[in-house]
Amino acid sequence: MVWSEVINLADDSFHPRNADPWWNEASYISFRVPERDLMGLLYFYFRPNQDTAMGGPLIWDPTGRTMNTIAHNGWSWHMGIPEGADMFDFKLENGFGCQTIIAQQEHRYTYESPGCEFELTFTASYPPHYLKLDKQKNDVDAGMFDFVRDVEGEITTGHYEHFGRMNGTLIIEGESIDVRDGVVFRDHTWGPRKILANMHRLRGGYSLGMADDRNAFNTFATCDIPWEDDPLDGVKDKITAGFHVKDGVPATIVSGTRQRINAPDGWPLGEIIDATDELGRTLHAEGRIVSGLDWPGLWGDLAAYWCYERWEWDGNNAVCGELQDWTYARHFRKWLRDKALQSSGQA
Repeated sequence: MVWSEVINLADDSFHPRNADPWWNEASYISFRVPERDLMGLLYFYFRPNQDTAMGGPLIWDPTGRTMNTIAHNGWSWHMGIPEGADMFDFKLENGFGCQTIIAQQEHRYTYESPGCEFELTFTASYPPHYLKLDKQKNDVDAGMFDFVRDVEGEITTGHYEHFGRMNGTLIIEGESIDVRDGVVFRDHTWGPRKILANMHRLRGGYSLGMADDRNAFNTFATCDIPWEDDPLDGVKDKITAGFHVKDGVPATIVSGTRQRINAPDGWPLGEIIDATDELGRTLHAEGRIVSGLDWPGLWGDLAAYWCYERWEWDGNNAVCGELQDWTYARHFRKWLRDKALQSSGQA
């Protein structure tokens, strides 16, 4: 196994691969318009051994949080990969496209479809942070192990992520919205990634915030309690990966916890994060969800919430950020049933 941990501009292109039909090259980039509590998600992935692409923009604000009520749903499944396409240079059939200006530094995202269009340019604030291999287990870090698997031989697999800014114009239903220095998070993952409803996965959360170009954080957290015994409420999940930028100095997060705060219907209201990085610096952050997307079935049997979150930490107030939270759908159903029984006095 060759797990990539060193910055390499070639990682912005399709990678050499084996014949696994589940080989996957995925990326997401999210941006925010704070005055509207609006968040845009540009998510896409390619399965080159299946000649299949999935992706498109999803845009929401507090007026809707389901696929049929958000501001725009441009997601499309099972498109062909255009001839000559590369990871960040393509134009898909649904009108969504990307152009590399400077690898790992600047990319342009475009879209044209009924009810929505945009031209948005991402500029990186930091070099990419590559997720580290778990040296004790000689395996992919627990935060990612069920999303990308290693392969034999010299073929690389990996995952990187970084913050940046987005600028451009977004038009929804004829209304032009300026996106100016919007806080952005961007990633890229490559390697075999199987998605089946009967797979075992860990419940978890992917949280991030960026106060300015010198202060930011990102964490992966997972719960190792068997889902049948996991109460969801009050559980402190273990942070298994992430990074912390303080006063312009980045460092890998080495330990910590994350606790999700739930509404009665299971919608996340916020989070509390406590973590320590490799330089011994501590992070205490409290988040509040302001808008989001309820995306069932995104990754097999996982019920996913993708949310715009505002953070308070280190004297930084109402900081733009994000939560991706995922739970087995069957776990979520059990949790709802148990709460209904408790409220009726039958538990």
